[in-house]
Amino acid sequence: MSEIPEGSGLNLILDDLHTRVSAIAEMYSLLYQDEQLHSIRLDQYLKKIVSLVTRSYSKIKLDSRFEDVLCSTNYAIPAGIITAELLTNAAKYAYSPTDEKYIKFRLAKEDQNIRLTISDRGKGIPPTLDVENSPTMGFKLVHALNEQIRGTLTLDSTNGTKWTLNFTAVD
Repeated sequence: MSEIPEGSGLNLILDDLHTRVSAIAEMYSLLYQDEQLHSIRLDQYLKKIVSLVTRSYSKIKLDSRFEDVLCSTNYAIPAGIITAELLTNAAKYAYSPTDEKYIKFRLAKEDQNIRLTISDRGKGIPPTLDVENSPTMGFKLVHALNEQIRGTLTLDSTNGTKWTLNFTAVD
């Protein structure tokens, strides 16, 4: 059997799929441990996702804070996949391969409102890229899942890239 060359397009696609599948597998693992099918500790789930993604890339300096959040699985699964996608983009595209990659992640909750923030100090997203109509699978997935949870996703590219996802976790 032949090996897939490092850095090839197929290898990158397989890495992205691995991250997506792992995000879902982490959810099932936590559900199995807690034996609750309707809710999950979102902070514990996202800590695992953040760790999974940041371990996959070199030279990442992570600054993360997680508030305790109990959340319906109907919201947690999409939030986990969105987190994995946006963190993966920051790790892969924000910096040159030799740069140290600074990524900041925040999970906060006020009443039923949940806010996820993922930011970096990298190149930023080019103003010519229309992320809402991007042909890439990652951005399509992020926007579809954001619609599913009726969230508000904002992008600030003034100093690197900063994504903020707000949603109300009420079934």
